[in-house]
Amino acid sequence: IADSDNDDLSENSGDSPRDDQPYNSHQPGQDQNEDEDETEPIPELIITSTHRQDGILCPKLTRKDYYSRPSIEELKNYTERQLYAVKDFAVYHGEHGFVEWEGLSDIRALDLDEIVFLDHGKVEVY
Repeated sequence: IADSDNDDLSENSGDSPRDDQPYNSHQPGQDQNEDEDETEPIPELIITSTHRQDGILCPKLTRKDYYSRPSIEELKNYTERQLYAVKDFAVYHGEHGFVEWEGLSDIRALDLDEIVFLDHGKVEVY
């Protein structure tokens, strides 16, 4: 456990990324393929009824008054690896609040229009 005398110590157990380090460790001038060879492969995506059926990896969220963090526009620029490990993903409704998944979440190809419903006094997530 960190104390004020030693900033190098961490409460992190080592099995998850540190909050103060960016997810994407790619450095300018470094070969992208070199990075990918050193990383663990991500699991194959298995499409179920809660996923998009059109082959697009970016989650779908098109219902009125709903938005996400990161935004769908931002997520369109994410790689498959980044979509596999989105930190603290949240879906919001303009009037009825939000639901957040703490930590890292695999949001590849999710059809959020079909699985997240926020209404007055009610939250449904399938």
